[in-house]
Amino acid sequence: MKDFPLFRSGEAGAAGTLLMAGPLLLFAVTPGMQPLAIVLILMALPMGLCVSGLACGGGPMAAGLLGGIGALYLITGLDGALLGAVYLLPIVIAFLVCILRRIPFWKSCAVMIGVHVASITGCYLILQQMAGGQLFEVAGDLVLGALEGWEGTDSLLYSFYQYGLIQVPDAMKDTVLVPVMGGNVLSDAARADMLLSLRALINNLVTTFVPSFLAGQSILGGVGSVFLSIRFGDAAAKGRDYKQVLDDKKELQAPDFPDLGMPPIHLWHLPRGMGWKVGVALIVGTLLQSSGSVPLAIAGVLLNGGATAIFTLQGVAMINFMQKMKGTRLGWRIAIPLILYMTSMLSIVGIFDQLNNFRGLRKPRQPKEEP
Repeated sequence: MKDFPLFRSGEAGAAGTLLMAGPLLLFAVTPGMQPLAIVLILMALPMGLCVSGLACGGGPMAAGLLGGIGALYLITGLDGALLGAVYLLPIVIAFLVCILRRIPFWKSCAVMIGVHVASITGCYLILQQMAGGQLFEVAGDLVLGALEGWEGTDSLLYSFYQYGLIQVPDAMKDTVLVPVMGGNVLSDAARADMLLSLRALINNLVTTFVPSFLAGQSILGGVGSVFLSIRFGDAAAKGRDYKQVLDDKKELQAPDFPDLGMPPIHLWHLPRGMGWKVGVALIVGTLLQSSGSVPLAIAGVLLNGGATAIFTLQGVAMINFMQKMKGTRLGWRIAIPLILYMTSMLSIVGIFDQLNNFRGLRKPRQPKEEP
């Protein structure tokens, strides 16, 4: 396949294979690093597989896929490896189909978002079945079981207590700590109550995380996979062509690269009508989260997460537009959006752009004609 040769070049193939599979397998066999491996597989590996496929070749893409599944096998056994396959394989297959069939950019993004939703939902349903319908409770029990044998458990519990994340009964607040030689330790009763409070906190966090991850990761992961793979792949293709020109002394030709007709990122924007709908979803989602009803709160998290992700993409486009106007260097073009994303400011920038049409990409409203 022209779009997915086994290795784009010897160096790219070796570097891509090592980068995609090496860290995951290393973290999987390193004590204390297994949670990091799981987080990377959930949050970064799907996008990394797509980028490596276009930039480095099918070999590194396959190595990353097998590395992720293998890491889950080393950490959790066969069940975890099968879940990893359910999560990653549909995403890889959908991406290959989009590129090979040259599906237009925004339609490819829609396909990838849908496949992300299906994969995450499938894994969730399988985990629920394995946990007997008590996934969130089982997750809390697993975390507490891991804390029981950890020497830093008391320090962690007391830190959470000081920050108000977990509570103890009012009657026990004066006896949380008991003096021992050289300092204080948690009393047995306080530790037991703190563990129960921590279990409730974990249940609430997992209940919120699953729908939030479903909405946000599906949209950002779906669009990001297509966008970044095209950007990195195109840059790598041009670099290889330029090197070939130097080696073979031939004329530089534009690479036949599957860019899917992707528009420049600084021109990405929501049509006015769609922007209002996303804004209403954001407001409704925020209200539903404080409704007191668990099903409504979960629906609110889904709406809020999806709307926030969409405005985040628009915020990226807005920042890129301003950076191009000012001629910002490449390093800052990458660093500034990352910093704003980590501080949850990108979605606010996107909302500002939607309300003010700062870039002038939407046609002004036409005044209604008087009869």
